[in-house]
Amino acid sequence: MSIDTALQRLWYGPAWRSMPLWPLALLFRFGVALRAQAFRTGVLRTQEAGVPVIVVGNVTVGGTGKTPVAAWVARLLTVRGRRVGVVLRGYGGDPRRDARIVGLSDNPSEVGDEAL
Repeated sequence: MSIDTALQRLWYGPAWRSMPLWPLALLFRFGVALRAQAFRTGVLRTQEAGVPVIVVGNVTVGGTGKTPVAAWVARLLTVRGRRVGVVLRGYGGDPRRDARIVGLSDNPSEVGDEAL
C-alpha cells in the first residue's frame, strides 16, 4: 500500500484513527496562515494572468473528481464559444520539465497520464 493510500485511509477513516494527523493539520494551518500573511504584507506577490482563470483543485490528492470537473468546465465554456486552455501537472509527469503543449504522441512518463 502506498503512503498516499495509507494516509487517505487514516484521514477519512474513523475520527479516532486520524488523531495522529492533527499535529500535521495544525502545522499545515500555520503554514497557510504564514503564506497568507506574506501575500498581505507584500513579501509574496500575485501575478496577473491577463485572462480569466478558473482553478479546480483542493488539498486532497487523487480520486476526488478534479479531472472530470475540469474537463466538464472546459467543455461547457467551449460550447459557449470561449477559447479554453487547461494547465496541469498531472499524476506521473516529470515536474522538472518546462511547460509545454501536450499532443497525443507524447510520452505519459514525461507529461503525465491526465494530460494525455
